[in-house]
Amino acid sequence: MEQQIDALDKAEGVGLYDNDLSFTDRVGNTFKEWGNRGLYTTDYIAQTAGTALTDFFESQLNEEYNSLINRRMDLAAQLNRITFGYDEDPYGKRYAALEKEMEQLNRYIDENYREKMDTTTDAYHAMERAQKYEDKAVEGYSPELADAYGWITGTAGAVATLPLNMFVPGATLAIETADNAVRKMHEINSSGGTAGQALGRGVTAAGIMFAAKKAPIKELAKFSNSNIGRLALKEELVKHGLKMSQNVLEYAANYMADLSYHNPNAQFTLSELAGEIAEDYLKEIILDY
Repeated sequence: MEQQIDALDKAEGVGLYDNDLSFTDRVGNTFKEWGNRGLYTTDYIAQTAGTALTDFFESQLNEEYNSLINRRMDLAAQLNRITFGYDEDPYGKRYAALEKEMEQLNRYIDENYREKMDTTTDAYHAMERAQKYEDKAVEGYSPELADAYGWITGTAGAVATLPLNMFVPGATLAIETADNAVRKMHEINSSGGTAGQALGRGVTAAGIMFAAKKAPIKELAKFSNSNIGRLALKEELVKHGLKMSQNVLEYAANYMADLSYHNPNAQFTLSELAGEIAEDYLKEIILDY
């Protein structure tokens, strides 16, 4: 498939393989990225969801699967009791053993009861191509310049959708939310995760983004749907010397979700956070939403 992608990219002649891209070529790559991602977002989400839901319903009829899920719930309950001090574990050995069993159990379930997305579909192909264009658009730029380019093009893309709001209120937010969801889905799918993991991460990303735009901070904080999740989120912010704010909480919540779905691209960096705050600030000035 990689050879097919390369051949198509070369044929389109947008300078994707030039060593010294002009700004026009970079913008061209960005538009190609938007086109590939935008045209196939619905199909990609539908295919990921279809695979994940088929897995779910088929597995419900399997006795071994149900037994494994019950054991996983029991392990989670034991881990929670140790975490919150209900059960003693002074040397951490019991916690470590339970955690190891949980990892092995999850791996067994994923390998035997979870399908991965079909990587030969047009939708998957389009997302791979979109990622190539996105990477090439900032190739050779410093991290700071690449971030600035992302802020500007991200804001420009949002502005381009403004006319749709006259016909469909909230269209800009809906498009951004769907784009954010499909990006996270593809990160999981392309790194070898299951369709169920990808769907869960996409839904989580969409929920976090929508809550960050429309809900008070205290409601967004509840999005980590467990005491452990909220505690970990608070600890992550404190570790980086950050206080609760809408942007910081959205970024941190996404980071914690990436960790929980084993996204290999998970990272918490102050420079990336600053970039996201800057982009949101630009959008608020221009779009007032």
